[in-house]
Amino acid sequence: MHKPSKKHKKQSGRIRTQGGQSLIEVLIALAIGSLFIGAAVAVIVVALRISTQNEYAQKATSFNQELMEQISIVTKDSWHNLDTLTFGSSTQYYLSESGNFLSVNTGKESLSLDDVDYQRWFSVEEVQRDSNYQITEDVGTLDPSTLKVTAYTQWTQNADTSELSMTRYLTRSGNQITEQEDWDAGPGFNGPNTDPANQFSSSTNIYYASTSEIYLSNFSGGSSSSTGNIDSVDRWAWNDVIGWIDMRHYENVTVSSTIIQGYASSSVNEIAFDCATSPSTDCSFSYSITNDGNGILSGWAWNENIGWLSFNCSDLSICGTSNYAVTIDPDTGDFSGWAWNDVIGWLSFNCSNTGSCATVDYKVSTSWGNSVIEGQLTSSILDTEVSGGAAFNTIMWQGSQPSGTAVQFQLASSNSPSSTWTYIGPDGTDASFYEPAGPDLQAKIVRANHNNHRYFRYRVYLDSNTAKTQSPTVESIVISWSP
Repeated sequence: MHKPSKKHKKQSGRIRTQGGQSLIEVLIALAIGSLFIGAAVAVIVVALRISTQNEYAQKATSFNQELMEQISIVTKDSWHNLDTLTFGSSTQYYLSESGNFLSVNTGKESLSLDDVDYQRWFSVEEVQRDSNYQITEDVGTLDPSTLKVTAYTQWTQNADTSELSMTRYLTRSGNQITEQEDWDAGPGFNGPNTDPANQFSSSTNIYYASTSEIYLSNFSGGSSSSTGNIDSVDRWAWNDVIGWIDMRHYENVTVSSTIIQGYASSSVNEIAFDCATSPSTDCSFSYSITNDGNGILSGWAWNENIGWLSFNCSDLSICGTSNYAVTIDPDTGDFSGWAWNDVIGWLSFNCSNTGSCATVDYKVSTSWGNSVIEGQLTSSILDTEVSGGAAFNTIMWQGSQPSGTAVQFQLASSNSPSSTWTYIGPDGTDASFYEPAGPDLQAKIVRANHNNHRYFRYRVYLDSNTAKTQSPTVESIVISWSP
């Protein structure tokens, strides 16, 4: 046998892989590969876990959406299915089928889908609104016609409990209206009525004989006085030359907070107080008697025979030694003081100026002043026919509202037609009033003051302007409510 050569020994002392790598390199590669495989397996496990979690969450979301739709159906059937529950996020309710209806039960319901067990429930909370009627989490005004509903679905995965929730705000819907547009049957009808028809309970200083409107008594057509606003008795001024001046003869003299319009009768023909309403067509000089709003008159009247009559002369450099003026007491409406004319001299509006009232008691008086003419009408008892009571939303009126006049409302409500009725406004007292900004504009009723009451009545208040020459005209009253 031949001994192997040294060269062959050296070569046989090294072991090589097929690829030409050493054993240590192979072992390192295997170790690194194991690490990558382990990490990949971990990633796959996490991904599978996340995918499963997402799948459960999607199912829970679907359960919550389904429950919210069912709750909406329940509240449309009757709002009282929801607003009679105990409020608070800790009180749990669920729905169950009862014949063709859904009923509310206390507790949770159990659901199973694809071998996974779920529990589902909901809670109900009250809602507050701020001064802008926006929902607020802070302290605000209770809105009993809106409720916060939260649906929950819970499940267990790998011994961990998970939960998803969904929140919605549900509002009482199904708006209905009660409208009255005729009062000509007169007072004395107390009700209860489901339709006000042409009836009402009582009124003070209201004209109601028209088939389509109400307004203040003694106003023509519901918008303006047909006789001005000079008193029917206290209507006389005096002058030693021309005698009596009748301020109501033509029934068109009107005192307002800014001006006197119309013309009086005298032995020298008409005395016009305002060029725009003068019987003369010549208005080249735009004269008038003005009122400063507190009853102090100034300016010029005109008569075609005697000329100008001055009602105020406070400038002694012009008037000489006599600082005269005609005034009206805004509390009583009585005229006093003197006017001046260069032809006939002094014209007196009140015998108290002369100290001779014991001989002839005369004066001129107007209904203008700080007060207004007021009237009110109270409706019959109106029945919503909702056994659990209704929510009252808005009040509105239609008609016309001359400048300076007012239309206001108060509402009374109860669950008994034999109740003692208290008429209140927005602050819950009889000192406040609902006052829509004008006809055809709604005023929100504070629902919390009348929530879930079946019967209601309205009281409408009409005010003239301070000149007592204009009245608002109400053609219909509309109150909206939800069952």
